Amino acid sequence: MKRILIVLMLIATVLAACAPSVVTLPGGNPNIVYFGRTDRSDSLHPKQWAAGGYFNVRFKGEYCVINISDEYYSDRRANILEVAVDLISGTQVVITKDSVTNIVIGNAPQSVLDTLKGNVVKCFEDLQPNEYVATICRNTETAMGYTQVNWVSAPKILPCQPFNVYGTIEFIGNSITCGAEADTSLMPGSQYKWGDWHRAYYGYGPRTARNLGSAWSLVSVSGIGLIHSCCDMEVTMPQVYDKYILRNNQKPYKHELGTYLFCICLGQNDGIQDSTAFCDAYVDFVKKVVDFNMNGYMVTNWHVFLLTSPMADETLREWQKKMLTAIEQRLQEVWPDRIHKYFFYRSWNSGGASHPSVEEHEQIANELTNFIKSIL
Repeated sequence: MKRILIVLMLIATVLAACAPSVVTLPGGNPNIVYFGRTDRSDSLHPKQWAAGGYFNVRFKGEYCVINISDEYYSDRRANILEVAVDLISGTQVVITKDSVTNIVIGNAPQSVLDTLKGNVVKCFEDLQPNEYVATICRNTETAMGYTQVNWVSAPKILPCQPFNVYGTIEFIGNSITCGAEADTSLMPGSQYKWGDWHRAYYGYGPRTARNLGSAWSLVSVSGIGLIHSCCDMEVTMPQVYDKYILRNNQKPYKHELGTYLFCICLGQNDGIQDSTAFCDAYVDFVKKVVDFNMNGYMVTNWHVFLLTSPMADETLREWQKKMLTAIEQRLQEVWPDRIHKYFFYRSWNSGGASHPSVEEHEQIANELTNFIKSIL
């Protein structure tokens, strides 16, 4: 009997040694790398509100499970997340009213799936045992509430490798920059509610950043303006710029060094305003952006790009061109060779509510990419 017990113990030890290992890390672990405005006041469970906020996880094996909580509001649909592997376009993941969603990338064994509580969404089920970088990006914006990363699990989780050429590029703007109304295929028009057509991952900002091999951060709110916002919005971009929860002008943002390129695309919601008031406010805002981000650091490689609205009609576009020319001249007196205006040559309006479509965002991004390359 004793000999049999010893044999059984040896078998159990061998089986345990051969069993696949699983690593589970809290959302705040340094191996999970966040981009865009990320609230780390809860060091274990970071939160993101802004459109285009994302994080990367580098894992090795056949699968990775990411557990996310959603700030679900009962009177609207939930956030939409884009999932990509090695920055290849992935699938959209809708966070449901279960409030917790498990994003399963690859082929997780049934024993793992059985332990998951909440909604389970499977992506990239044909992954082979290999090393991958998963990217999870918010398509929806601040008004839809935060997404919080609780934990990540995989056979092996590795440190992410740096891939940024120009650091993080910050794109400051309105619904266009949010990627709002860009993809009408996400929900039939008869069932549409605001937010259903948001696709920030495919917006011109993230596309431009990916073209340049850089990270991105979107500081954008649908309807917002420089001195005048639309849709009964009481705040303007200069008021909310330094916040995490942009739409509600809440929660001061703790600046993180590493952003040196800024693209400002405001004015669509302002419309044609008093020229002096608009120019003065724009100049002041650019100074605020530069002071807030440089924060006394001796940085020499920063640039600010002033953009006309990609969905402006000809009248508004011509007015914006005059304003940006005057604004650039004033700012160049303070920072020579750091301020650059760019005029989009046309308007893109094939998406919902006359916004640029996903395909048009690609055209906008390619145009902007070429201009930034010509400057840098």
